[in-house]
Amino acid sequence: MVVDLTPEQESLIEYAVESGLYRNTNEAFVQALEFLREQLDVEVWLRRDREAVAAKISRGFEQSQRGLAVDGDVALEMLRKRRATSFDERR
Repeated sequence: MVVDLTPEQESLIEYAVESGLYRNTNEAFVQALEFLREQLDVEVWLRRDREAVAAKISRGFEQSQRGLAVDGDVALEMLRKRRATSFDERR
């Protein structure tokens, strides 16, 4: 497969490598594709389970109105753990 990048896209990949976060352009590009896959997974999930997602949001809002909300940092940590578990299961 041949991929044609715009100059802006090439600059972004080069910037990623120059930042020191990636060893080479291939590694940066692979990570970009991983981000895309994760975004697509979320989009597909949202479309497929739209009603269930809306119900969960509604339930969470109602819980927060009753003072049952979870601290933001705690919630983020819970999401990180859930995401890591989900990622491990896909491998």
